[in-house]
Amino acid sequence: MNLAEARFRIVLAVDAINDDLRRIVEYLNAVTVPATSVVTVEYVRYLHGEVEVLAPRSYGEELAAVKAKQDSGGRTGPQWSVDDFVAWTYDNDPAAVPALAACLEAMRGSGFALNGGRAVTPSINTSIQVPGVGVKWPLLIYTKEGRGAELEVRFGDFRSTPELADRFAVAATASLVLGMTVDAVRLADYRKRPRVPLRDVTPEQVTTLVRDVVATLVAPAAASGCVPEVVDSRSS
Repeated sequence: MNLAEARFRIVLAVDAINDDLRRIVEYLNAVTVPATSVVTVEYVRYLHGEVEVLAPRSYGEELAAVKAKQDSGGRTGPQWSVDDFVAWTYDNDPAAVPALAACLEAMRGSGFALNGGRAVTPSINTSIQVPGVGVKWPLLIYTKEGRGAELEVRFGDFRSTPELADRFAVAATASLVLGMTVDAVRLADYRKRPRVPLRDVTPEQVTTLVRDVVATLVAPAAASGCVPEVVDSRSS
């Protein structure tokens, strides 16, 4: 589950920490998901007679602690379940329930893994295996007091694969009203993560979005709107 959610720490072990490496650590912590942290450790060797000692000194621990706090949202209990998310939406944003139900059904049928988050209000981390790329989180579902249930489209997860990012942007902006055009996504260098209130979209719109995303990311050669046969990663 930790691997599926990218919940791990990357440690760069080096002989000496310099300013360039510090900037790299700061940059990686800024662009990766909150559950992933990056630190570097410097190992200085001391000799005293026949005794050799490696003294570690780290950089990035404070950045990692801030990210961990953001990821937990101050919540120390267990992860939310999908049922928790649905129940919260029924109680706090009932107009979003039809689109939420359609979204969850489409994701389950298309090979997405659904894992609850640890934010203050329920969230669902929805990941899918992209051939040749790895596990990605193109769509996430959040709740927030006063805003209700929202669907986030994460173009930034594909900035390292520009061609795939562009196909994803074309499919997403054509399938759902995101408040931005594909040209705007390109102009922003695919850094945008627009959120759409689920109460503002129809079940048909969100189902089409999920299917087009799968057709684009999992089987790019497939025609848009055609759902490839995908093995549910949760069964493995």
